[in-house]
Amino acid sequence: MFHLRKKILFYLHLFFLPIFLSGCWDAQEIDRLAYVVALGIDEAEDESNRIQVTYVIINPNYGPQNSSQGNEPPREIISIIADDFISARESANTVIAKEITYDALSDIVISEQLARSKDFIRYIYDASKDMEIRRNTELIVTKEDAYTFLVDTKPIIESEPHRYFKLIREKGQQNGNIPTDSQLLFFTRITETGNDLFLSTYATSKVTKEPNPDQYDSQFKAGDLFFKGEVNNTQFAGSAVFKNGQMIGTMTGEETHLTNFLNNTLQSENVVTSLPDPFDSKYRMSLRINQQDHPKIHMNLKEGKPSVHVEIDLLVDVLTNHSMTEYFRYPEKIHTLENSITDDLQEKISRFIERTQKEFEGNPFGWSLIARKHFLTNKAFEDFDWMKQYPDLDVEVQVHVKLGRFGRQSSVPELKQ
Repeated sequence: MFHLRKKILFYLHLFFLPIFLSGCWDAQEIDRLAYVVALGIDEAEDESNRIQVTYVIINPNYGPQNSSQGNEPPREIISIIADDFISARESANTVIAKEITYDALSDIVISEQLARSKDFIRYIYDASKDMEIRRNTELIVTKEDAYTFLVDTKPIIESEPHRYFKLIREKGQQNGNIPTDSQLLFFTRITETGNDLFLSTYATSKVTKEPNPDQYDSQFKAGDLFFKGEVNNTQFAGSAVFKNGQMIGTMTGEETHLTNFLNNTLQSENVVTSLPDPFDSKYRMSLRINQQDHPKIHMNLKEGKPSVHVEIDLLVDVLTNHSMTEYFRYPEKIHTLENSITDDLQEKISRFIERTQKEFEGNPFGWSLIARKHFLTNKAFEDFDWMKQYPDLDVEVQVHVKLGRFGRQSSVPELKQ
């Protein structure tokens, strides 16, 4: 009986062992793979309905921990003409010895020229068919060709390309200068519903050579910021605006963080901007703005002309005081400052909403999700035609400002003229 039991267990092991090992049949050794961390897409120059696909492949041996590897570069870039960026991998492997994989892909870079074409959606939708491409892959639109942008992006301090893109995106999203929902997942969702605008990160390596005296803080797009020094030229600022899967315009960094103020699924923190000093027009005041809560959005879509009322609660810290105004001795001056900030922000937001209605004829705030709740059925909402109705909506914005800190030293010194 004991021997019979041993025989049964032995044959069971022989039967189940191949099943447990079958999951490794397609495994690949790490050192036999070429990891693409950024992928660029341009229109092919021969106008053949094909695209130019650019791969940025990281060197896993690069870094201080592998200093014995010699002077190997941190990346390898290859660009080819193909029908799509999925089949392009097979062509690229005639040059790259290792098997190309999208497992580490974090950014898809698209030229503005291609993004503005009607055929763009045909190419980008291929990304939803490749199982290796994650849905949280970031979409970046560049002013120049994606190939030129990727070649020109050479950060000095952070030389690993995948870390550079990750860090600069995180910082830009934190201060509100680039959109927080620019992933492939949101592009497909918003495009398929057709009720809102999609915002993608806007970037360039072609920067201005002259300063603009009328430009303040984040009132610029990528490429508009003048600077000097020994540093990488690449700039990430502002948004590319998409409607029905096609790029139709751009927004500044300031307009991008105003978008966050109006989106009831987001809550902006530590946004730094500047406004005119109400006590001396020669100066501007730097402010740090924190959104106290999600905006309160009230819609009337059934009685009379459709309208929207938005309330935004902001906590504002005053960071600079170049007019040397003494606030704490004169409470009425604090009241004047509070009213001035409220009026300026309310005017900016109202002017921006008017631009989305007249120029873009669509909203990037996700308001269609709120509007949908006002209808009993999907058909009733579709018959209302939110995208068509939005440009004619009566939109009223009410900003509530609460002043916070005035810096570590709240009082100012008394200076003689």
